[in-house]
Amino acid sequence: MDIVNSRERAPRPLKRRDWHTRAALPMVAWMVATILVVTLHRFIPRATWLMVHLVTLGVVSNAIVVWSNHFSDAVLRSARTDHRREGLQLVLLNVGLVLLCAGIVWQFSWPAWAGVLCVVAVCGVAVWDLGRQLRAGLTARFAGIVSWYRAAAGCLAVGAVLGGLMAVPFGRWADALLLSHLALNILGWVALTVWGTLVTLWPTMLRTRSPQGVEALAARSLPRLVMSLSAVAIAPALAPVAPRGWRIVGALALCLYLATLVEASWPSWRLWLATRRTTVPVLSVAAGQLWFLGWLLWLVWHWMAASTPAGLVAQLRNTVPVIVVGFLLQVLVGALSYLVPVVLGGGPSLVRATTAVFERGGVARLTVVNLGLAVFMLPITSLWKVTSSTAVFIALALFVERLVRAWRLRRSEPAKLSVSEPVVPRLRRGIAIGTAWTVFAAGLAAVADPVSFRAMAGLGTTAATTGGTGQTTEVTVEASGMRFTPNQIEVPAGNRLVITLVNRDEGMVHDLILESGLTTGRVEPGQTAELDAGVQQASSTGWCSVTGHRAMGMELAITVTGAQADTSQGQESPAQQGHGGHTGMGDAPASDDPAVQTPRLDLSKDYSSQWSPRDATLPPASDAKLHRHTLRVTDEVVEVAPGVKQTLWLFNGQAPGPVLRGKVGDVFEITLVNEGGMGHGIDFHAGALAPDRPMRTIAPGESLVYRFTAGRAGIWLYHCSTMPMSQHIANGMYGAVVIDPPDLPEVDREYLLVQGEQYYGAEADGAPGVADMTKLQAEKPDAVVFNGHPGQYVDHPLEAKVGERVRFWVLDAGPNRPWAFHIVGAQFDSVWFEGAWRLKQGKGPGDPTSTDGGSQTLGMLASQGGFVETVFPEAGHYSMVNHQMVDAERGASGVVRVR
Repeated sequence: MDIVNSRERAPRPLKRRDWHTRAALPMVAWMVATILVVTLHRFIPRATWLMVHLVTLGVVSNAIVVWSNHFSDAVLRSARTDHRREGLQLVLLNVGLVLLCAGIVWQFSWPAWAGVLCVVAVCGVAVWDLGRQLRAGLTARFAGIVSWYRAAAGCLAVGAVLGGLMAVPFGRWADALLLSHLALNILGWVALTVWGTLVTLWPTMLRTRSPQGVEALAARSLPRLVMSLSAVAIAPALAPVAPRGWRIVGALALCLYLATLVEASWPSWRLWLATRRTTVPVLSVAAGQLWFLGWLLWLVWHWMAASTPAGLVAQLRNTVPVIVVGFLLQVLVGALSYLVPVVLGGGPSLVRATTAVFERGGVARLTVVNLGLAVFMLPITSLWKVTSSTAVFIALALFVERLVRAWRLRRSEPAKLSVSEPVVPRLRRGIAIGTAWTVFAAGLAAVADPVSFRAMAGLGTTAATTGGTGQTTEVTVEASGMRFTPNQIEVPAGNRLVITLVNRDEGMVHDLILESGLTTGRVEPGQTAELDAGVQQASSTGWCSVTGHRAMGMELAITVTGAQADTSQGQESPAQQGHGGHTGMGDAPASDDPAVQTPRLDLSKDYSSQWSPRDATLPPASDAKLHRHTLRVTDEVVEVAPGVKQTLWLFNGQAPGPVLRGKVGDVFEITLVNEGGMGHGIDFHAGALAPDRPMRTIAPGESLVYRFTAGRAGIWLYHCSTMPMSQHIANGMYGAVVIDPPDLPEVDREYLLVQGEQYYGAEADGAPGVADMTKLQAEKPDAVVFNGHPGQYVDHPLEAKVGERVRFWVLDAGPNRPWAFHIVGAQFDSVWFEGAWRLKQGKGPGDPTSTDGGSQTLGMLASQGGFVETVFPEAGHYSMVNHQMVDAERGASGVVRVR
């Protein structure tokens, strides 16, 4: 005992182990939170943003803070026992992430900015603390690695500020800001940390010595990486002034970055080729590096080909799984699989047992992750994507279970640790098992979606692959103005047909899907895609599967000519089977098809406990002369009626969108940000200006600034300007702008009601449907609603008191039905409609609006509006309805409760 106390060496490993155990808890907590968000993402607002940032800031950044400090201590030979500064970093990081998530999800700017400042503070502490250690530490061979960590922290600080600024309306600069944010956070914060760490960690994982000169190479590489990274971050800002220059600067900088990274990595890869070590940590980290290097090659190509930052951002969104799963999570899983057993320690038996926990089944899990991710990135249907992503998700989630099991081994008695030798993974067996599980998942998708399976396998009945003439017919089809040009193709029987689709529309995404299920996938504005339709033996059709586009006329007829032509259709098309183009956003199936079950309105049911009515109270206009608003378009599943959910396209998560109010002469500056899955635009009836630019359709990821002056009073409609407008309006994309008439009298209460229509679509690819075009064109709504929900003000009445003057602003958003606004038991003594008074209470003789008469109903066509005023004579419940009674019975009704 005296000998142990005098040497004082026993407590040190325990302190380090205990510290890492506590420091890992936030990382594990964010892993669990990520699993929950992925599982419940359909019910969580801003779920995509959350999933990405819970991994990057929650899981990965916590790991970076802990392990960069650990490796800094190791290379500087620092025997740190005081972890207070490191603890401060972790507290600031996790508090910042909680605030950031709260601000983004609930759209509050101050928590989001508080979170950004916390992240910046983390970076400041890291740069200062690492610099202090570097100056005070011993001269060591790999001391230069600490400079990589400091550079990475500096990148995160700037990238976090840019992320915060993205909440500010920057118009055409918004996409450039996002590109710079991504470059600094991915290429800087994460990649610099990973590659800096691997300089020392990789040889250790391979259980060999580091190559000579690798530290000098790392020191030479860092300045080039920082320089090229800075150029990549700055290049998007040049786009508005140098449409070609920004692409050249960015692409050249990316090439330099990639070449430097490969040069810095090459000695380590040569070392791996020499040792051929195939443990799970090595394989996982290697796979992550390969995905990242492949993604960089892809980025160079698309950066050079992009016409605008917005177009590049739209392409980048599709590669998020490669960065998050392929690179970040695989490197993290591999590193932790090696480090956790080593840091937990506890003697050779415990280290071997803990290592075995991660090795068992590890190769199979890695195989599922990489094969599943590769399948997911192919241009396949949404059902196949869901199946492959589920397999990947389960394989990654099992790592959390491995962590828990490894931690529990610490409490095991040494006698129970039966692992006497290191576990050697069986590579071929693991790959075979992982491949089998992936094939099994693909089999499930094939059974559920046989048409797409046959098409992808080349077995489609209308696109035969055998018995051809050996000749090829090549056709270029342009998509523009909701038409395919040409919209008819003739091909000799037996010829192979290759179609090149060119998207000529500005800001609008299109695709082409054939009856066989073959598809080009989504084609961005200005881009092209080639579709090999195979050998043609029978006439068939194709269409654009973006919601509403087929109904607007985007169909393509393929006519097979010649004696071999077979006019029979051997199998139903995806549209006939109700797959809606297999994109998750295809046209809803025809509602008169008896095989298709669409939701039905039942006002006898109750809304769910999570639902709440919309507040119809209209706040007064502010004294501001300039009104700045940001409208973000999102796709969200909404409980639109009792027991009915639909996938709506929303302005700021609402249908109707936010109410804007001002006075004559006020200026409105609206920033429209498209965070949805298809092209959208906006049209403000309150502004008078040429629609060419401000009302244009913008692609997902793009934004525009719409500025107008309110020249005339009225209650004005705003709505999506993208065709087909009827479907975009019916699917939730409408709202009201109230411009007060001069000298508008004050009243006791003001309410605003916007009438809309709902056309329930059938479920598509497992998601609630969107507005049904067949019902829309037949003008047969399932529900007619006030403020987005049928009958919501029946059980949640509007309030008033006897003798109070109450003003009801009303607007008919349509898109089709008229509105006869009537309150049962009340008479209107003041009516203001479409810019003029019809009745005005309190005016004297000679005023043409002064009369002893009253009004019972205010009639409106779609897009018309005004207001009425009344004083309720006695207490009671007064029904407000659309007096086109069939629509009142469809939900256009409510109650005013007068006390």
